[in-house]
Amino acid sequence: MNKRMILLMVVLSSILFAEKSEIYLFGGVTFASICYDDNYLQSNVDMSARTGFNFGIDMTEKNFKGGIGFTQFGSNFDLSSLGYGEASDTYNYITFYATICHPLQQVKFFGGIQGGKSIGGTATIEGVDSNTISADNFNFDFGVLAGIEAMLTPKFGLRASYYYGFANVIKGAYYNYKNRGISICLLTKIQ
Repeated sequence: MNKRMILLMVVLSSILFAEKSEIYLFGGVTFASICYDDNYLQSNVDMSARTGFNFGIDMTEKNFKGGIGFTQFGSNFDLSSLGYGEASDTYNYITFYATICHPLQQVKFFGGIQGGKSIGGTATIEGVDSNTISADNFNFDFGVLAGIEAMLTPKFGLRASYYYGFANVIKGAYYNYKNRGISICLLTKIQ
């Protein structure tokens, strides 16, 4: 699996540097949470968004946008109903995406698919423990990505996007939750 991911990232990266493409660096924050399929946990554990980082490089060629980057997902939890305190999970991913863009004057709307390979994470329960989660424990993440971006000057702009994950985050039947996230980034056009 890892060799195929590396090959896919190399191919995608080479596409990014096509000569006629517009190339952008982006960086910002992700407000991420997870969504359980289990109604008991969903109703008994108070979950809230966790702030993480999102940065990378992408290119736009006509109405196509593709990119690769680093994205943090995860969630904050209030476990007081289960006898614990505050907790948080952080999931780190190398992500890639391919979208179709629709420009409207200074604004571009985009939508498409995103995938990600975990590079690990952490699980922390306040005052109790903090554990590293191995990348081997994560499933390949995939879902849909939609957003909007606006160039404020010829070189700088803003992007807002929403990711809706379809894959269970952690391997195993018990762990039936998916990534969700809103990302807000600054854009810098480099070509």
